[in-house]
Amino acid sequence: MSYNTSYFFELEDGGIYELLGRVSDALINASFKMEHIEKEINNVNSEISMRMTHNKALDYYQLIK
Repeated sequence: MSYNTSYFFELEDGGIYELLGRVSDALINASFKMEHIEKEINNVNSEISMRMTHNKALDYYQLIK
């Protein structure tokens, strides 16, 4: 199973250079605290659980079931 995250931006002319600078800085200087990672994992698991509860036809639910 594969998970992807996509980002879309609307840029002005020449804006790609500023965007690339900011994105590269965020990746190079990323600092993830374990407490924030654990909180995000809990949030994602909660969202998945909520979707499975409200939509039993989801392929993911069928796979787990």
